[in-house]
Amino acid sequence: MIGEAAKAQGAIVEEVEIDTSAEGYAIYQENGCINCHGENLAGGAAAPSLVANELSPEEIADIAVNGKAPGMPAGLFKGTDEELEKLSTFISEMSKK
Repeated sequence: MIGEAAKAQGAIVEEVEIDTSAEGYAIYQENGCINCHGENLAGGAAAPSLVANELSPEEIADIAVNGKAPGMPAGLFKGTDEELEKLSTFISEMSKK
């Protein structure tokens, strides 16, 4: 049985304009999130879209640190608590555009 997250991976999502000059985007790049979720946060075969995800900053921060099955391992985020807060707020705000 295919889970909801697996179904969502690679799905076409509405594109939003990403502020690549934002501090949150720089943290996104530095921590390698861009490698799986892409430069426009739209995801692909390796990871789901982060745009319009409807997750709170706290939920995003938890996933960044602790991972989420099936494809996001724990321990990938290597930044500070302040960077984690900026990253999770940046991603959460993508849902509101």
